[in-house]
Amino acid sequence: FWQSRPTDGSEPAFRPTKFECRLFEVLTPGDLLRFTVTVDKIGGKSAGFAIAVDCDKTRAAEFEIVWTAVHPETAEPVALPEGLRDWLYQYLP
Repeated sequence: FWQSRPTDGSEPAFRPTKFECRLFEVLTPGDLLRFTVTVDKIGGKSAGFAIAVDCDKTRAAEFEIVWTAVHPETAEPVALPEGLRDWLYQYLP
């Protein structure tokens, strides 16, 4: 997802600051899985993503990941650039 975003060279780095997983089904090696990623929320300094994992027609798991924008050298949280925020809005459900 992050590799497909437009950059202008002055963008912050991103660090995962929250990872939550809910498992509903036991998965086994060889199961074919479908991952659906959506932007769940856009904050001033972070973006949250919801990931659904389906096996056949059954929801096997759900993940929530929050990525926080940080200064590349100091790792201090920084505001999301306006252009990036605008790009993320197209992925809100």
